[in-house]
Amino acid sequence: MAANSVTAYSFPPIRVNTLSAASRFPEEANQRGLSGNIKLKTKNKAAGYGVSDVLMNIVVTGITNVIFTILAMFVVDRWGRKALTLIGSFGLAIIYSFMGAAYYFHITGIVLLIIVVMAIACYAMTLATVMWVIISEIFPNRIRGVAMSVCTFALWAACFILTY
Repeated sequence: MAANSVTAYSFPPIRVNTLSAASRFPEEANQRGLSGNIKLKTKNKAAGYGVSDVLMNIVVTGITNVIFTILAMFVVDRWGRKALTLIGSFGLAIIYSFMGAAYYFHITGIVLLIIVVMAIACYAMTLATVMWVIISEIFPNRIRGVAMSVCTFALWAACFILTY
């Protein structure tokens, strides 16, 4: 009886590479996305913003995030996961290059806010949505709950490390 109860709760063998890759994808998406931008928002003084401007920027970026996340839910199946992942990765690389140049050349104000809003829109439209779709589809049904828990823990751990 003990042998049957052990086998009833044992999971089929899963490749460690699949689990490590699936748990690494949310971390990478997180570092390139919203948490990275929130980390940049803590440097708003360097960007030339006062306290009221920072609060307004948070409202603008939050609204942008919600709008583009809802939009992404409608296009993720039409455009495809791979296309959205590639668009998001390349789009964020270009946008963050512009953001770095803006900080380097001491460009402040609305120009920097537009660049940040573009980054959040690109992330919400692509990597943020695709990440949850991919980790929910990559694992077999028998281990999906545990595997998604590991991936979600990796995401929140990376978020904590990145933010603090």
